[in-house]
Amino acid sequence: MTSVLVIFTGGYYLTSAYGALSLIKNFQEEQAARLLCSEARNTLRQWHKRRTTSRTIPSVDDFQNYLRVAFQEINSGCTGKTLLVRPYITTEDVCQLCAEKFKVDNPENFSLFLFIDDTWQQLTEDTYPQKIKAELHSRPQPQVFHFVYKRINSDPYGAIFQNDNRDQNT
Repeated sequence: MTSVLVIFTGGYYLTSAYGALSLIKNFQEEQAARLLCSEARNTLRQWHKRRTTSRTIPSVDDFQNYLRVAFQEINSGCTGKTLLVRPYITTEDVCQLCAEKFKVDNPENFSLFLFIDDTWQQLTEDTYPQKIKAELHSRPQPQVFHFVYKRINSDPYGAIFQNDNRDQNT
């Protein structure tokens, strides 16, 4: 730039614009790519961290004394309900609540089971389902589990095997 242009009133603005254009022109693309890559990497790290920590955080239901219970009946399949179960409520009380909610005629033939790792465990009447749920959620490796209200002497796959037996008998 010539000194004559700088003397005029617009010289200041012209100098500023010229300086900005020089910086943009000389800005190395490699630096920009490195900067962008590091920012993208940091963003991805933060996103991954949020995703992995949210998996171990219990759901809202876990903090509000709710218990999700599935009802398994051979003829009707499986349905589920979310029940309000306080920490001091026993399995016996939960079974009574399930009998009412699922409209079971003979509740003495049903019980609450814990289904975890492809195994069924019948809960005794004096256990606390909310305590069991809290213990399962506090494990370092979270496991998928379900509380199921079902017949005491039923095969969990009874509907499948029962249909197969009928086909063989006919």
